[in-house]
Amino acid sequence: MTDIAAPGFYTEEWYDNKNVSEYGYVLFENRLLGAVQFRQKKVRNNSCLVADDFKEEILFCYNSYAPEFEDKVPFGPCENLETDNCSFNG
Repeated sequence: MTDIAAPGFYTEEWYDNKNVSEYGYVLFENRLLGAVQFRQKKVRNNSCLVADDFKEEILFCYNSYAPEFEDKVPFGPCENLETDNCSFNG
C-alpha cells in the first residue's frame, strides 16, 4: 500500500511551484503527524430508491454513506473459506 496509495496524498508543489513535500503537508492543508491509516466503510446495494420504470435497467444503486446504509457483511479473499484453506497473507 505504501508504494501505491500513500504517495498520492502528498502534494508535490504549491500553486507557485515551490516544493511542499519537505514541509510534511498532505493534500495542501493537512499536516501528517503519524502513519497514514485507512478505514473503509461500505454502503449496501439497493440502499437508494429507483423509480419503477427504471428498475430493470438500474441494477445497482448505492446511496451516499450514512450509518443506516452501511454494509456490515464481512468480505475479503478468505471470507467464505475455512481458516486452514486460506493462504492469503494480506
